[in-house]
Amino acid sequence: MSSQSLPPLLSHPLTAFALSLTQCVLTLGFTSQDSPLRPLGLAPMLAYVYLALRTSQTHRATTHQLYLSMLTGSTASMALQYLDSALLSRWTYTARGPTSALGGQKNLRHSDETGHHHCHRSAGHTAFSSSWSRLVFGWEEAFRARSARSPWEVKNVPSFDPGHPDAVPTKAQFLRRTALRALLSLFVVDVIGYLGRDASMNAVHFARGRIPVFARWRSVTGEELVLRLVSSVLNWATFVCLLQALYDGAAIAVMGLGWGRIERWPPLFNRWTECWSVRRFWGYVTTKSLLPACQTPSSVYLLMG
Repeated sequence: MSSQSLPPLLSHPLTAFALSLTQCVLTLGFTSQDSPLRPLGLAPMLAYVYLALRTSQTHRATTHQLYLSMLTGSTASMALQYLDSALLSRWTYTARGPTSALGGQKNLRHSDETGHHHCHRSAGHTAFSSSWSRLVFGWEEAFRARSARSPWEVKNVPSFDPGHPDAVPTKAQFLRRTALRALLSLFVVDVIGYLGRDASMNAVHFARGRIPVFARWRSVTGEELVLRLVSSVLNWATFVCLLQALYDGAAIAVMGLGWGRIERWPPLFNRWTECWSVRRFWGYVTTKSLLPACQTPSSVYLLMG
């Protein structure tokens, strides 16, 4: 089926993302860990990714490619989140966390913290007993990435203020800073896209015969090396800014609606001045937003193997 034959409402990748988000929220908030609806929901989640990929092709003339990439990437990320949270780790509203240790996340119901965990939950039971609270829980967990400020927090999550690790900004401060950072990230992406709008010479500069560098080091010019270096830096800058814009957009949506806690949305990156080795770059500075969603399926695969 071509994207042209789809109903107008389904012919944009934004619809695919909205459908994937809705299903993830409702599943996490309103189903039990053993509900058959959870495994049955995997096929639609994958279908949303396919829908986003197909419909994005027809909107290239009217929508910036980077924004289409944001939507399709977000839809794919939501599918990974569903696989981790709904099927493998089995997060539920009742448990306020994972009910299965299959993905390597600690199951508090069978740990020494069980008493404290349930005491805390029962104290506010009336506040979390309505359908609204289930919806809020599902929304927050759908965007759960690094499990910040929780027993399942991944390593090296940055704090809002490096000098005061426990400090948390007010909602107004958080929304203002996040919105400014998101706008700046999108501005940088647009500028880089503008600089690379003329792609007429790409086939020459990046021809197949020019891919090897060391094998033809005698014929490599300084101009070519500079071009490769600048292109690599701009590609990385685009990637970083795109991730930042996605993260900030989700944070603004969650906090703007009052469906989350500020401490669950710490900065995406640690300080870049700490990037003095490859290990520090991947393990400390850069984002780990997809770490649980990618790590859980890989852990299961290794256990099965």
